[in-house]
Amino acid sequence: AWLRQLSQQVSRLVSAEHFREEETQRRFDRMQGLIQELHTAQAAQTQDRSEALQEAYAILQSKDLQLNALTLRLEHFSAQRIQNLYRTHQLKSALHEAQGTFAKKRAAVRLLQRVWRGHRARVGLAWRHWAATKIQAFVRRGLAQRELRWLKMAKDRQHSAVRRIWGAYQGYRVRRYVY
Repeated sequence: AWLRQLSQQVSRLVSAEHFREEETQRRFDRMQGLIQELHTAQAAQTQDRSEALQEAYAILQSKDLQLNALTLRLEHFSAQRIQNLYRTHQLKSALHEAQGTFAKKRAAVRLLQRVWRGHRARVGLAWRHWAATKIQAFVRRGLAQRELRWLKMAKDRQHSAVRRIWGAYQGYRVRRYVY
């Protein structure tokens, strides 16, 4: 009965890993959709083609970095899952051998607890890493938007100064020929 319960717990762990993998895929698909929507919206709002190309290039670079980070996390997650499956296989074989004596059963319980605690620690660390990455992306996006506003304001000031200088020159030129 004890071995059966332990096997059920291990199977629940495997199903939880499967759910996490599906959730990661859904998040990846959602991120791709958001990237496409962001690219479309920004392309529609830009008036100057050269500015639009520069902004699109910068966005693509940042999204490429995010995609690389996401790919790395997914590869890391896949490696962890393979390791967990292998460890589960090891645990099952260790549990099978531990049926003989009480001392072997106690060792199997300790092994299972150690593996489970390690798994919980790794999953917690992965989630914290993911949250920190999201916070960093949010802050960096805000800083980039602020800098873009400042650059646009400076450009507008330059345009208004050019218009005033050109108007003064036109007035001078007209007065010179009139008088």
